Amino acid sequence: MKAMGGTLGTAVRARPHARPSVFPGFFQSLSQPHELIRRAWETRRHLTLRFRGILTHAETTPESGHYPRYDVKGLAQKLKDGRTKHIIVMVGAGISCNAGIPDFRTPGTGLYDNLQQYNIPYPEAVFDMAFFRTNPAPFYKLCKELWPGNYEPTITHRFISMLNEKGLLLRCYSQNIDSLETQAGLPSEKLVAAHGNFDSASCIDTGKRVPIEEVREACLSNNDEHEGWEKLKSKYGGLVKPDIVF
Repeated sequence: MKAMGGTLGTAVRARPHARPSVFPGFFQSLSQPHELIRRAWETRRHLTLRFRGILTHAETTPESGHYPRYDVKGLAQKLKDGRTKHIIVMVGAGISCNAGIPDFRTPGTGLYDNLQQYNIPYPEAVFDMAFFRTNPAPFYKLCKELWPGNYEPTITHRFISMLNEKGLLLRCYSQNIDSLETQAGLPSEKLVAAHGNFDSASCIDTGKRVPIEEVREACLSNNDEHEGWEKLKSKYGGLVKPDIVF
């Protein structure tokens, strides 16, 4: 057993292409639990990034044991170096709050806390298809407030559009319904609007596409609030709305 152990040890030491340890100083850290936990967490994070193709092996297992910067400055440097392409962006309400659009659920300021003016039985009713069929007026009032043009894209929306202009953007996935990505110049083929938005509209009964400009004129009409959508309903054989997911 001793000879076998010695042979095995020699073989391991002799490997010419052995990679550096992911845990530099691992055994020394056993006496320092907090340091061990920190190293384990850092290694897990960097191996995850490497698995996703974000970092290379050299970056995740440096000889010095020091990990690279992976913050805003680090990302900016990767973009400048041309090492990062096919970028996927995933965004939510936070990027539109700076434009003045409230999110849905923040207590006190969120959209669901400020829908009393629409005279609805519960906040989520404004996006409920059964309620919309019986009383569509509250949804059209909300559309009038949120319609693109009432708010301007933020620097974040502009940045996403710039990534596309530079040929770096693979896709933008958005939870927002405000169409500010489109307004900032992002092509529809690069945008996946998970909850729909104001880029298109259709009749809920026939599925027929309706020019979004017609719906805009109906929603923003200064005449009787019911007149616009009732004309659309009569013309297209059913209620018409922007393709926002209910």
